[in-house]
Amino acid sequence: MCTVTINPVSPAEFALLLAAGIVGGLTGSIAGLASLATYPALLAVGLAPVSANVTNTVALVFTGVGTVGGTALVAGANHLELGWDATAEAQIASWLN
Repeated sequence: MCTVTINPVSPAEFALLLAAGIVGGLTGSIAGLASLATYPALLAVGLAPVSANVTNTVALVFTGVGTVGGTALVAGANHLELGWDATAEAQIASWLN
């Protein structure tokens, strides 16, 4: 049997993760550099490197989807007209990041 221990996050760690999330979201949608802000923050609060990497990768997938959706809205589309090709390209770019 595997036992999982969940450690509470202190207010300072919460603030660090919130700030890193905001910076990561902005840099991820602008230049694809979200990992520069988020991965070190996850390590700083004590996450194991593999767990931090998986968490960061999952977040990048949603960043890519959000960026594609946001681009469609900024371009004046009433709904997502970019199709699966653009979504796939955004996902591949986020995974390579």
